[in-house]
Amino acid sequence: GMLEKVRRWGTSVINQHVALDRAPLASALLLGSRESIPREDTEVFLVTGTIHILSISGLHVGILACALFRLFQMGALPRTGALAAVSLCTGAYMLLVGAEPPVIRATLLVWIACLGAFLGRRPLGANSLAIAVVIVVLWHPPELFRISTQLSFLSTGILIAAATAIRADQKEPDPLLQLIERSHSYGWRWMRKMFRSGIEIVAMGACIWVAAAPMVALLFHVVSPIGLLLNPLIAPFV
Repeated sequence: GMLEKVRRWGTSVINQHVALDRAPLASALLLGSRESIPREDTEVFLVTGTIHILSISGLHVGILACALFRLFQMGALPRTGALAAVSLCTGAYMLLVGAEPPVIRATLLVWIACLGAFLGRRPLGANSLAIAVVIVVLWHPPELFRISTQLSFLSTGILIAAATAIRADQKEPDPLLQLIERSHSYGWRWMRKMFRSGIEIVAMGACIWVAAAPMVALLFHVVSPIGLLLNPLIAPFV
């Protein structure tokens, strides 16, 4: 009951400060409340392969966790205190938005990352995801058969595998090339870094799309290759 009151209060604040035609989208992005979004708008997100943006999951929780960690560090909070505060805040947010399996999975991964940082250990992505799967299935076994849960864990697994492959493919930088790189202006280096990051994001998105497209086509009768281009463009705005 308390969480529902907070959620309704948050929705009223959004409606007060955001234009009426955009408030439903803001409520979906921040609080996971999709009830007010017109059906035709939801259809547009589905057809363009960007419907996951309306579901609170890894992208939203990751943005929140990174922003909170930076904020707590700027407030001169010790590293351990910042990690604990991030864990508590993401846990509260998980409950606030309804604790659906995708957001539970994302929150568990944040907690594991915070625990690894506290212990000075880098958690393995595959092991962390496996822990999240076990906890979600123990909490609610029927989630194994829900398409949203399947797509959430499938996409995250592909993302972890693709990121691991990209890191493994990156060779030790040549000292001479590093020296040449430092001779360029900051703006040029920043543009090259953004370009490389963009290529990697598109490549990882393509891997996820190839893996998930058959399941999406079977159950939703939609194939959206345009999502490969749209998702990297939309993500910064989210």
